[in-house]
Amino acid sequence: MSLANALQADLLDANPTASIILLGRDSSNKPHASWFCANEAELAKTAATAMGMHAEPVNSDALRALAGQLPRGKLFASGKAFVPFVRASLFDELLAEVPLAARLKPLRLVKDDDGGTSNPVATIRPKAAGPKAEPKRPTDWDGIDVGNIVLATTGGVGEGWFECIVLKTNPDLTIDLRWRDFDEEPTFTQHRHQVALLYPRPTAAA
Repeated sequence: MSLANALQADLLDANPTASIILLGRDSSNKPHASWFCANEAELAKTAATAMGMHAEPVNSDALRALAGQLPRGKLFASGKAFVPFVRASLFDELLAEVPLAARLKPLRLVKDDDGGTSNPVATIRPKAAGPKAEPKRPTDWDGIDVGNIVLATTGGVGEGWFECIVLKTNPDLTIDLRWRDFDEEPTFTQHRHQVALLYPRPTAAA
């Protein structure tokens, strides 16, 4: 099934349920996991292979319960998927439900120099020196500016909201965005009032 057909079928399903779970770790060893519905299962498996992740069918009560605690993933036209972060304890519960061979295999997403994703057994690349600044979280829609982080969605019913970086603000109140964790995906434009704001980080007392 193509991505367009999967999205169309998903729009017709008011209550999509988890059919497959993708899970893995990124180059910082942070756990990622999300679920996809039956219409997306074939494409999700392809994305898992491309990204060095494990794809586990939701075929037990335990996995169905765990899937209910996961964010829904997002498929991209490039053949990859957006699989958000999850808490470590939930990731460990998921690992306990997958085959032993998958638990022993290093499940890591490692960026290649060309921006692609390497084989899951690749060595983790060292981090660049110095801390990476967290993008500013605006406190209101009028305050959205270049470099800020906001939440956006490009799908229909049941589509998730994901972190984006603001690339440009336009006179007509639209903003140009890119997905924070998938910068190889095309940029897109939305009205600033269509995006959502993240809760601002508390500031330390003076």
